[in-house]
Parts: sequence; structure tokens; C-alpha cells
Amino acid sequence: WANRNGNFNEVQALAGNCCVLRSVVYKMKIYDTSKPNK
Repeated sequence: WANRNGNFNEVQALAGNCCVLRSVVYKMKIYDTSKPNK
């Protein structure tokens, strides 16, 4: 369990980075779809 908890902290950090990247990509997609020349 100790090893798993250590890995869980790393996974949480990676998930946080993924969430940031995902939200940026999500905003970019919204920006692309909101362009008038779409």
C-alpha cells in the first residue's frame, strides 16, 4: 500500500497536468467553433 500511495501521488500530479492541458485544448476547441468563418 505504501508503494501504491506513492504512485498515487505521482498519478494525481500527472492527472492535474492532464486536466490543465485538457481544459486548454477544450477552450481552444470552443474558440475554433466560435469563429464566424467556420
